[in-house]
Amino acid sequence: MIVLFIPSSSGRLELLRKELTEWDKMYQRIVMVESEGDRLAYNKSGAAGEIQIKPIYVKDCNRILGYEKYTLEDRYSREKSREMFEIIQSKYNPERDIDKAILIHVSGYEGYKKSPQWWYLDRVKNNSFK
Repeated sequence: MIVLFIPSSSGRLELLRKELTEWDKMYQRIVMVESEGDRLAYNKSGAAGEIQIKPIYVKDCNRILGYEKYTLEDRYSREKSREMFEIIQSKYNPERDIDKAILIHVSGYEGYKKSPQWWYLDRVKNNSFK
């Protein structure tokens, strides 16, 4: 279970308890492996944000949507990064298979089909986020 404090309309913080699904836990494991939770992370290959989104990922999201919704700056937003992750997964992994989701994230859909990166799958699945 995760506990969040969110601002209410009165300006007070309200407690929100949410049971994390296996899908949520998998996403959090990806965050920890990719950036240790740093939404401002950037690497020399051009990946950025907490799940290390590359420019081609942003471009693919916009292509799937059919319009330019996301920019490279959106990779630094936790909310928009999660939205982009969900768009990619709904297109290439509508059945929400956890292993497939992890492999698609690291290598893209074509890479997932050609040469799965099993080392990354193991790294994410063995991350201790609960």
